[in-house]
Amino acid sequence: MARFAMVGLPVALSVWRRVGPSVRLAGRVTPSGRGVRLALSAVPLTAGLISSARHGVHELQVLASLLVSRLRAAGLPADRGLVRALVLSIYLNPSRPPDLESRVANSSSALARGWIVRAIPYVWHPNTEKRSARRIKAIETLDLASLHQTWRASTVIDI
Repeated sequence: MARFAMVGLPVALSVWRRVGPSVRLAGRVTPSGRGVRLALSAVPLTAGLISSARHGVHELQVLASLLVSRLRAAGLPADRGLVRALVLSIYLNPSRPPDLESRVANSSSALARGWIVRAIPYVWHPNTEKRSARRIKAIETLDLASLHQTWRASTVIDI
């Protein structure tokens, strides 16, 4: 994404140099206008948002991989819904016991909010290494057999 920003800014400037005179003749925006500054400042902000989201998705994938390997080591099947519920619950709050009833829609808004805040420059962010270590420790201390049993009992369809 950084490459996109490095390539995108010169392209945007060259397009502005070509289109700018006709826009000035029309009297809509001057080259030093507020719109140009906002448009040029949107490129790094967008790159930061995309980078933050990609980093967050990578964190979720690593946690899911760790959880699946622990489930397989315990001899339990890695149910997609169980893995998703556990990873989202632990990612959002590793100090709480995992909530298997949380909906993906509720979790996705919390994920997006966290990733947006992380992308804002000049905002203090807690140490990501400590946060990741807490999440990994939370996965390692799970009682997978009881969680799997609870998950199976809650997802069984009674006919």
